[in-house]
Amino acid sequence: MSDESTTPDLDTRVLRGFEATSTGDLDLALQGLAADAAVDMARTTGIVTQGGEAFRTFEDDWLVGYEEFAQSRGFLTARSMLVYEWRDDTTVCVVACADTDDARAATERLAEERG
Repeated sequence: MSDESTTPDLDTRVLRGFEATSTGDLDLALQGLAADAAVDMARTTGIVTQGGEAFRTFEDDWLVGYEEFAQSRGFLTARSMLVYEWRDDTTVCVVACADTDDARAATERLAEERG
């Protein structure tokens, strides 16, 4: 039996989540998100959700809005930086940031909160 982990690396999980979101597969996209996860998008959308179901509801609405907008324009580009906090291979917090300085500050805040 191999000693290698069968769990994908965290960065691979994030990429798979984005790919799943792009295809509308939110069940796959939100795998590994803690039931009580905080998703803080206040800096980019003005929205903060608490809990996986609340974030799923946001994602459902967000994807519909993106789809409608993109169909009317032909394309859509959005940029943000995401800071993830994991505990035991589970995402417990995601902070969406508008730029590098904001992302660095969010990372430092999360680290300080952990002690």
